[in-house]
Amino acid sequence: MGRSRARAAVCLCAAALLAGCNTIRSGSDFDSQIDFARYKTWAFADNVPEPTGQPRPGEPVSPIENRRIEHAIREYLVAQSIPEVPRAEADVVITYHLQFEEGVRISNGHTVSPYGYYYSYPRARRQTKGTLVIDVIDPRKREIVWHGFAYKTIYEQASSPEDEIRRAVALILDRYPG
Repeated sequence: MGRSRARAAVCLCAAALLAGCNTIRSGSDFDSQIDFARYKTWAFADNVPEPTGQPRPGEPVSPIENRRIEHAIREYLVAQSIPEVPRAEADVVITYHLQFEEGVRISNGHTVSPYGYYYSYPRARRQTKGTLVIDVIDPRKREIVWHGFAYKTIYEQASSPEDEIRRAVALILDRYPG
């Protein structure tokens, strides 16, 4: 009984570590001299990404992805009681972009031979890192006053892209100091 519990605990720890490797990470940067409390309204910038860039090698940005991002940003800010107004009346304007980078991750693989020898070998795995960037711009100063981002290594198509985008947007905008 003790061995099976120990084995189950090891399996649970391994599963937790593997799940943690694919989490969304976020960060932000801003000018600490700015009083963010004075920004009370927002609008999307006029130059929100068109579905023409190449975020994934060989694939353009999907208009559906753009709508998902805009919906998630709007939903988050409305929940925070920050109203969207026409662009000319906005205290800040928001822009975003989505990018994907292809890469190769090299790690150590391990195996045990049938004779009990332990071998270590390099293992290469293709991966894609997806990054969502949200910038908050003061239109009067014409400069970015807050920059937030979230990234995640993507191994397969998300079962619910809406939920993934909503989580990424929330992780980013939770860092907004206002």
